[in-house]
Formats: sequence, structure tokens, C-alpha cells
Amino acid sequence: MREILIKSENFENSSLDRKPEDWEVSKIEELAFISSGSTPNRSIAAYWQDGTIPWVKTGEINYTVIKSAEEKITQKALNETSVTVYPVGTVLVAMYGQGLTRGKVGILGIEATTNQACAAIIPKNENLIPSYLWFFRM
Repeated sequence: MREILIKSENFENSSLDRKPEDWEVSKIEELAFISSGSTPNRSIAAYWQDGTIPWVKTGEINYTVIKSAEEKITQKALNETSVTVYPVGTVLVAMYGQGLTRGKVGILGIEATTNQACAAIIPKNENLIPSYLWFFRM
């Protein structure tokens, strides 16, 4: 199958490597918004107790679709802090963490917030397919 695909495409050299001639090479910031999360103050119980909004930590990013979070924050935390809710399809990259966490990627299957050690990559338009980026980073 790979040989059929390669034979049917016209390739050219680019700054990265060989690519199909109709593909464009772009910087990620041209195609996506990139941000990071934050951690609501843990000493304020009203931000955590009985929370319903998923809050993802880097240890939960493990090359999978993220469908739940170990911890949740409250609407009060969302209203009073710099926490951002990211949409389904956001690609998360663990920027740092314990052990082998750094560099792992995942894709949100739910709307969720993240801690500050997670980079969130949100496509600006249809030119960047989240699942492609996720697989590419794996």
C-alpha cells in the first residue's frame, strides 16, 4: 500500500524533508493557538470540593484519547482563576513532569482544563487536523 501511495504522489524536497508537492510547510503557531493551563489555589477548598470540571495533569497524558480526569475543579475556580477550558480535539503535550512524562501527547475526548505543565494546541482552522498532529507527535 505504501508503494502505491508513494508512486501516486509527486514529491519535492522541503526544509524538513521530502513531502508531497501540494503540501505546505508551516510553523505550528501559524496553524494553531498554543497555551498552557494553570492550577487553582489548592488551599481554597471552594475551587476543588465537589468539582465537576475535569482538570488534567501531565501524568494523565499517555498517548491516548483523554476521556476523564483524576481531579475536577469547580465553576468558582473557573470564574476566579486563569484556568481555561479546552475543547474536544485539543492536543495536549506534557512539557515537564516526573519520570518519563515529558514529551508525551494526548488528545482531549472531553472538554477539560489542565495544569501549567501541559501545553494545549488548538487548531485555528481545518488546515491542521488534531488527530494528525497527535499521531505525528507520538
